[in-house]
Amino acid sequence: MCGRFEINANKKEFVEIFDIDDSQIPVFEPKTNIPPGAHIPFIYQLANTRQLSSALWGLVPCGMLYGVLSMALFSGSGKNGGLLMLTFGLGTLPNLMLLGVAGDALKRVTGHWWVRQLVGATIVGFGLLGLLRIDAVIDTVNGVPVLRELCRVIN
Repeated sequence: MCGRFEINANKKEFVEIFDIDDSQIPVFEPKTNIPPGAHIPFIYQLANTRQLSSALWGLVPCGMLYGVLSMALFSGSGKNGGLLMLTFGLGTLPNLMLLGVAGDALKRVTGHWWVRQLVGATIVGFGLLGLLRIDAVIDTVNGVPVLRELCRVIN
């Protein structure tokens, strides 16, 4: 799944691999499928000693952000780049908020068993309708008699 990872080292392995004092490490166990929003251990070096702390694992940014970042980089000045990033942020914020509200509403609706059954039946219905209408679809395509002959051979 997007943005998930695992930590398969235990406390003893952290101490051996990263040369950290035992007293600094909180108790934790290996975890698989760590979702965004979970607290994870991370190691940083301060002066000549390694320290262990925890951080909040965030989401991976969307692909559009990288395009806008490159545009901001080549915009000519820090002011223009900052304005471009501000505009991008203000433009995407309403959509993200709307998606969050819509996602909550959709989660409530799809929690009912009859909604899942109806959606499944609708998908099967569209598939059957497509199979029943394949001859009509082939007839409406202009200039492809080869396709019609190929479908007759297959059927």
